[in-house]
Amino acid sequence: MFIHSQAMCLPWIYVTFDIIVDHRSPVIALSGVIVGHVYFFLMFKYPLDFGGVRLLYAPRILYKYFPNRRERMAWFGQAPASLRRSSDDQDEHRWGGRGHILGGN
Repeated sequence: MFIHSQAMCLPWIYVTFDIIVDHRSPVIALSGVIVGHVYFFLMFKYPLDFGGVRLLYAPRILYKYFPNRRERMAWFGQAPASLRRSSDDQDEHRWGGRGHILGGN
């Protein structure tokens, strides 16, 4: 049996499922949802969407064992830096002609 739902409902589905399975108070599940939302807001939404400073940082000891490889990743709509061509490389392709015009004869 599969349950289809929107992603924004997933935390509340998790809380409901936790109440049904554990038969306990939903305080732990609700606190997990709240902590997750606060973390997401402070790490991503506040700095990127509202122009605020970044308030949370990972401990430095984690970078020793898990190095930050963000410079190798590309964001949406961008090629990775290793695959981008410089402006000199772009001059090697000189396309001639007008191509096929839509609706033309």
